[in-house]
Amino acid sequence: MKSKLSEGALAQTGLFSQDGISILLDEHHERGHEHGMTIWSLLIFNAFLEKHFGTQESENIVSP
Repeated sequence: MKSKLSEGALAQTGLFSQDGISILLDEHHERGHEHGMTIWSLLIFNAFLEKHFGTQESENIVSP
């Protein structure tokens, strides 16, 4: 899950702070905060991006 959100299509968009996602995951797994719905939404959005846009190593999927 962490690699999908930090290395997948979602990370390549630049729309979300990778530090913020890391904190969210850490709080959810280590500190008992309930961020399940947010994490699920990010994973679904990542799957959508990968299905419709693939992954691109050298450039962002979403252009400014």
